[in-house]
This record gives sequence, structure tokens and C-alpha cells, in this order.
Amino acid sequence: MPSYLGGRFNCVGLKWHGPNVRGVIETPLGIVETNYTLILNDPDTGARRAILPANVLTTYRTAAVSICAAKWLYDHEPETIAIIGPGKINSLILEGLLKTYPSIRKIKIKGHTKTSINRFVEKCSNLENNDIQILVVDSMKEAVEESDIISVNAGFDFDDIHQMPIFRKDWIKDSSLILAMSFIKIPNDVLWNHSVKVVDAIGMYDNYLSEYGYPSYSHLSILGNSIIDGIHIGKINRDSVLHLSDIITGNKKITSNSSPILFGSGGLGIEDIALGVDLLKKAEKLNIGVLLED
Repeated sequence: MPSYLGGRFNCVGLKWHGPNVRGVIETPLGIVETNYTLILNDPDTGARRAILPANVLTTYRTAAVSICAAKWLYDHEPETIAIIGPGKINSLILEGLLKTYPSIRKIKIKGHTKTSINRFVEKCSNLENNDIQILVVDSMKEAVEESDIISVNAGFDFDDIHQMPIFRKDWIKDSSLILAMSFIKIPNDVLWNHSVKVVDAIGMYDNYLSEYGYPSYSHLSILGNSIIDGIHIGKINRDSVLHLSDIITGNKKITSNSSPILFGSGGLGIEDIALGVDLLKKAEKLNIGVLLED
């Protein structure tokens, strides 16, 4: 993931991303993970600035983007949220949502394995607010129905298609917010006609379409590719798809008060650069790390 970020960061870099299915690593806790490494370079000379292990960095930046999206896209007081994929990223997202929305009273959890579900429930049991109800659900229908905010990070590899987050139109609550970071299937009628669509960067999905061809969703089943495929076949007006950055800066506004809001996050290299530069500056200040040879 090569990227350049200017402004106060003024850095170019590359994040190496181990495959989600192959080339995984086994952690001391026995959790299989993708492996990430971030390399930062001077944008003018190419000189090395840092080499960082980036698994934790990736987890935090991915969660932070969705928390930021929720803050700017959802202006109601949610009472029920659904966590689909109870892993580390959704754990951080839950923490952020609870800080952002004190109105939350119910957390629904839908996961693949008992291990991940039990680990997540244990974290939830340590919440300061004991009034929040924790509910483990068996079906996608139970997770989605009546949920105000739904955070989907269930992964990119499924042994059974029924494990993939596949939503139905009549499950999705009006004015709800769906945060999608991994594979997901939204009904075409909702996607095309009855939703507000927000993405991190539409150009990234243009590139997926250019590389994979239509339908790009059949190669990488993320929300952004569903959207770009809809644009390609004329079912979605490109101008109707909003960038999160435009909403934050006030250049665009969400005008619908009742349609579900879909936020597709594919992950941008500039997010890794931003966090990596800040970590590097802090490490230099605290004299942490190993100095690279010239």
C-alpha cells in the first residue's frame, strides 16, 4: 500500500500487507493474524525514516476511521448497537461508540466462533456502565433487526457462505448506520435506491473496478465495490456517493433523515502514514527504538 501524505506529516511510505488467507502468523495467544509492516521514507530523498511493525497500528487506524464516521454520520441517540465480527477492531470500535454515545443500552454480538464471542463478552462485562444489556445472537437477522448502529468486521474468508454478513431489506432499520470494513452483502434495492452512501475514497474502488473488471464485487466483496459496480451499470448516481472527508469539512451534507446510512471503509495507506509519523515522533521524543544505519 504505497502512499504519500503532505501537510504536517510530509512523508511517503509503504505498508506491506500479508494476505488475509495465506501467509498468516500465529500469535502467542493462538490467534491467526495477517502480518503488516510499515516503512516510512523521506518524500524528497527516499531516505529511510522508520520501519514499524504495523499490526496494532492497522487495528487502531481501522477502528478510528469507523468511530470517526459514526461521530459525523449519525446524529441520533442510539440505544442498540450490533457487533458483527467480535474481534480486536470491533472491540476498539465498541469502546469508541460507548464514549461517543452514552445513550447505548444494548449490545448485540454475532460471531463465528465461541472463542471470539466469549472473549468479546468478557470485555463487555468489564464495562463501567452496568445498565447495558449484552446479548449474543445466533443469526444475522437478530443482529441487524432494530439495531441503530451496526459494525461489520467479520473478515474476508468464510468456510460457509452463510457465515458471511448477508443483510435483507426488511431487517435494516430506518435511519440506522452500517459501518462496513470487511465482506458484506447489502440488498440491491437498499444499496441502489434507499440509502445514503458514504465512502473513504471513491477512487480506490475505481481502481478495483479497473483491475478486476465488472463485477469487482465478485473478486472482493466489500461495500465500496458494490457501490462502484452500481455506478458502472447506471444504478447509482456517482454524485450521490459522499466522501466522509467532505462531510467532516462541511462541503457536503446528508439530507435524508430516514434512509439507512452505509459507510464503506476499504482502508487507505495515508491512514497508516499519519499514525506512523505520529508514532515515530513520539518514539524519537522518548528515545525509543533502534537507530537505522545510514
